[in-house]
Amino acid sequence: MSSPRRAIAIVVNGPSSAGKSTLCTALHRALVRRCATDPRLAFFRVSFDDFLYAVHPSMLPRSFLELTGGDLEGCASREPHDGLACFEYVDMTGADDEDTTDRLARLELSEAGERFLKGQTAGWGKHLELGTNLLIDAFLQEKHWADDLREAIHNSGAKVINVVMTCNETELERREKQRGDRFPGMARHSADVVHKHKHGETDLGIDETISTDDAVNSILHRLDGLEASVNDTPGQAALSAPPGDVIKRLQRAMESRSRLEAENRRKLQLDSRRKEEGRNQREDEAAERRRAKDVVEARH
Repeated sequence: MSSPRRAIAIVVNGPSSAGKSTLCTALHRALVRRCATDPRLAFFRVSFDDFLYAVHPSMLPRSFLELTGGDLEGCASREPHDGLACFEYVDMTGADDEDTTDRLARLELSEAGERFLKGQTAGWGKHLELGTNLLIDAFLQEKHWADDLREAIHNSGAKVINVVMTCNETELERREKQRGDRFPGMARHSADVVHKHKHGETDLGIDETISTDDAVNSILHRLDGLEASVNDTPGQAALSAPPGDVIKRLQRAMESRSRLEAENRRKLQLDSRRKEEGRNQREDEAAERRRAKDVVEARH
């Protein structure tokens, strides 16, 4: 068996609600088009959130199920931090500044969740070691998460493009509220912490003023130079599937994932609107009862 080619990792790191998934979806589509003439250039998309798909719904925290309209009856966890959920949201409001009223929250993985994430990251490194190009949608809230990713990429020998996404806090909070599937305060808190833990030198900085198309083009331009410096191993084994078939399968997989993500967002937004309407109705009814009570008391 011939030696694998030197792989490339594109790491997109940024806070919650910064638009990483939107950018990665568009970038992945562009990368598929690029590999039409050489399937060895294909990129596989992986994400920090992939571990959520491996978690049984009963291991999700009640706060997450309440937020997304999940099955509370089947939830193993009965109260926060009882050790039965794979992760929890921790209220950080006032942790660094007692005078602040800004809502802050962080993600906390259980021991089992930490083990799975560590293995997931190590798996990415193995893919790179074998010569598979990866587009990594990262969320480096904790220093050891960043350290594990840096070590995995370094040990694989892969080339890397580090993309840093930033967004002003007002826009982050607007997106967080609009999405309806993000715990309040995650965006503001992660805006500060995800870039504190260095996992490599920054190659490209993307903020909310840069369009998705421009961001994709900037990354592709950087990739052009990087690919030119990657030495293909002579005699490398060719892929068994013809290029056209490879591209079609990649496109179908990417389109299927995009449809699933869009459908999930639609369901979550619809559920969030229903909950908001229900709260508003209950508040209106309570206000009406108070007014009726005031009228009765005034008559007496």
